[in-house]
Amino acid sequence: MIYLIRIRESGPQWPYSFQRLRIDEPQLSISCDPHAGEIASWLTLDPPIIIIEPQVTEPPEHDPATHKAVEVMPVEIDGQWQQAWELQELPPPPIVPRWVDFSAVIMALPAANAMLGAVLQAAPGLYGGMVVGLQQASEGDSRVFLNSWNAALALGLISAELIVAVQEIAAEYDLPEAFIEALAPAA
Repeated sequence: MIYLIRIRESGPQWPYSFQRLRIDEPQLSISCDPHAGEIASWLTLDPPIIIIEPQVTEPPEHDPATHKAVEVMPVEIDGQWQQAWELQELPPPPIVPRWVDFSAVIMALPAANAMLGAVLQAAPGLYGGMVVGLQQASEGDSRVFLNSWNAALALGLISAELIVAVQEIAAEYDLPEAFIEALAPAA
């Protein structure tokens, strides 16, 4: 959609529309789709009403993945008003935690499997919570996993080396900082 410009003594008013003109000038009878002759007749009023449709221009070339072209106040070049554009940088895409990848790497980690074996021996119910919790974590709900992990920590079944390794893997797969911090025993 091309916005109109209304030229006033105080300067150009943009964006502008015929709907806005109807509000600003209720004494005027304005047709639904004013034609060039009707618009030209407003120049004879006192004070004249100057409405201009800027010349259409193409947005500048840009990478739509990193920038967007935004229409800005038209510019007057050699007496002709032209549509103007500004490129705005898009924010980086949000980081999406990769829980499924994290879970797969943890399940393949020999030290994690040794820990799960120790958990199975010491507390079979806790083992189920760890495995089910890891599956739920891969779906974005880490509560059961963290509860089971903390219970295994309390039983002394998780080594300091495994904690560090799991935290590093969690960071590598963009998991939330609160989750990563919760993997370490409370000080």
